[in-house]
Amino acid sequence: MSSRIRPAITLALGATLAVALTACGSGDDVKGAPAASNTATSASTSPAPNQVASSGPQACSTAALNGSMSALSGAAGSMYFKVLLRNTGSATCTIDGFGGLSFVDADGHQIGAAAVRDTTAGRATVVTLDPGDSAASQVQLGEAANYPKASCAPTQSVALKVYPPNQTQSLQIPYKADACSSTAVKLLQVQPYRLSR
Repeated sequence: MSSRIRPAITLALGATLAVALTACGSGDDVKGAPAASNTATSASTSPAPNQVASSGPQACSTAALNGSMSALSGAAGSMYFKVLLRNTGSATCTIDGFGGLSFVDADGHQIGAAAVRDTTAGRATVVTLDPGDSAASQVQLGEAANYPKASCAPTQSVALKVYPPNQTQSLQIPYKADACSSTAVKLLQVQPYRLSR
């Protein structure tokens, strides 16, 4: 072989090896690089910080309350008394606004119409009850005897069913009275609960 041809072959082989090594080096660099999409996914799934719960007194549950009523006082055509709710629990709680009130029979069924709200008695306010404290709602009771029997359908109640404000569970206070079975007659009217002194 000619001495001129050997240097040419050597140069060609060197160039081929250089290209092959360069290609292998490039492949290793891409394989080892971190994927940008993984970083973005981790950031988007980070958990949100927990919200801080309110630490103030909660609404008084029916289970934490004991119901009673004050003595009656009379006026022309109506009687007045207070429904009292006492906090018998171990924690401070709140009562806010109007409660529900109705007559019930011996089977616990409602008699006639539930009490209507006396909106002229002033704005309702939140009442905070420490253990042992009570809230009171003034009640006006119309006399069933003042209505014709045909429109009243008179009957005897055995208790008052009381729903504390914002509660779906009721309690009962024993109370025998003449009531009207007709829902067209509104005998009971209630005011918002206030702190009882």
